[in-house]
Amino acid sequence: MTREQAAEILGVSPHASVADRDARHDELRRQLEDKLAKAPTPGLREKYRASLAELEEAHATLQRSDDTAALPVLKKQPAATHPQTAATSAAPTASVPAAREHQSPVAKPKAKSNGKEFMIVAFIAVLVVAAGGWFVMKTRAENAEKARIAAEQKAAADRQAEEARVAAEARKKAEEDEKARSVAAAKAEQERLEKLAAQVRVGFSEARLLWQQAERAEREAQRELDDLKSSARSMRDLYAGQRREIELRLEAQADYQRWLTDHLARHPARRGEVRTDELLNARQTEAAAEALAQYQQALAGLTEEIAAHRPNPADLFGSLAITSTPPGVTWELNDAFGQAATGTTPGSVSRAGVGPATVTFRRPGWEAYTVTAQVAARKEARAEFTYRPARLNVTSNPAGAEVYMDAKLVGRTPLALIDLPVKAHVIEVRLADYKSRSEKVTLQPGDTNGVDFDLPRLTDQELIAEFSTRWKGTWAGTLRSTPFFCRFEAGATKVTEWDGAGKYANRPIEIGLSIISRNPLQLNRFLIVNGRQYIMGSFAEENGELVWYARAASGSRLARVPLSRSSN
Repeated sequence: MTREQAAEILGVSPHASVADRDARHDELRRQLEDKLAKAPTPGLREKYRASLAELEEAHATLQRSDDTAALPVLKKQPAATHPQTAATSAAPTASVPAAREHQSPVAKPKAKSNGKEFMIVAFIAVLVVAAGGWFVMKTRAENAEKARIAAEQKAAADRQAEEARVAAEARKKAEEDEKARSVAAAKAEQERLEKLAAQVRVGFSEARLLWQQAERAEREAQRELDDLKSSARSMRDLYAGQRREIELRLEAQADYQRWLTDHLARHPARRGEVRTDELLNARQTEAAAEALAQYQQALAGLTEEIAAHRPNPADLFGSLAITSTPPGVTWELNDAFGQAATGTTPGSVSRAGVGPATVTFRRPGWEAYTVTAQVAARKEARAEFTYRPARLNVTSNPAGAEVYMDAKLVGRTPLALIDLPVKAHVIEVRLADYKSRSEKVTLQPGDTNGVDFDLPRLTDQELIAEFSTRWKGTWAGTLRSTPFFCRFEAGATKVTEWDGAGKYANRPIEIGLSIISRNPLQLNRFLIVNGRQYIMGSFAEENGELVWYARAASGSRLARVPLSRSSN
């Protein structure tokens, strides 16, 4: 891989710096490692691994290229001259002086003198060079020291100037901040006062509404009093009960109107309204807020006070509880205001006029009997009458069975039945999980008889058959917007079910039933497919209602569906 190819893989220039190249390498490596970790398929993971290996190879190639460029270059030195070659080369030149020596014998002493001079000159040159080097080094050191001192002085001056600038900016910023704080504080105070003024105005408006309601209540009280006085002037056309009601209402309304007029005239809220209004107009917001608080405090309980003193029509009436022993007796009521009512004991009248009320008890085979009850305002009076009945005590083993007398539910065992008509009665007892029993009993006036039933426990199949008989017929419900139906046959141990819509619409199937719980009674719905039982849900009796539960295979409840009778 060449340097250019490696740079192209990294996405950088071939001449990019090492830092830029390393940063780009780290970024691409993180991206590929993240993609590799999140790759959903083996093919993608293999692709990302190949890309990652190629990236590492490109990065290593660039590093090797840099290392190679950093190595020193070995330059070829010229070859040393061989002594023989030098001698050979010098030979022609030396031949001339040699010949000259033979020609001029005086030249030898001259050559020796020149060698000494050369040595002296060379020594002097060395001294001059050394002195020059020392002088240059000394001059450079002095110049460096001067430059250092000048740099330090300049740095100190720059530092002082910077410190002065920073201090000046700090003072300026502090002054600006202080000014801004002052402006913000003034603005905040102005906003606070404006907000407070708005709150005071709103609160004052609300308080004035309360006071105006009180004044309106005073005017309404006077109007109602005038209406009652007008009704009282025409009382000669009314019967006694109506006249008594109007007289009581007139008396209560007159007392209320006198109290309300006097109370509002002396109420401190009247002064608070005036003072708050004056302070708001004078723009004295703080003082207006204090005055409003006092005004609101004065009004705080006014509405409740007026409501507590206002005549309540309920003050003209009380309630009357009417009972008899035994219960079930017809009664007729006439109260102090001439109102009539009828009912059966035990009964009550929630609105009976204050005063004496007469109650007449009427029972087949017995004489009418009248009692008088005194009705007080907002209190309960009682009107009672006791007959001398015959009795019948009904018990069962186990206890708690429902008791039906002449096919009517009258209670649970142990049960004492009183005030029974003198004739033969069929007493039947029923208890969940047990067989029902019945007996015919003939009672005489004033007798106290007893009948006891021993109830045998039902088997599972008998209990399911009794359940099917009790809920005999077709029932309908809705689950997730889909109607479905089921039908019970009397005495059956299975139920027929079908959907009203969808793929299996109107295709009835038989569902098996088994006991989950006897009390309260719950039945499993199941299918047997290939020898395996699948729980489909359950039926239950809840507060006299047939309920169907859809269940998953695990048995957890999915939906509760109340069922209703259907003609389907």
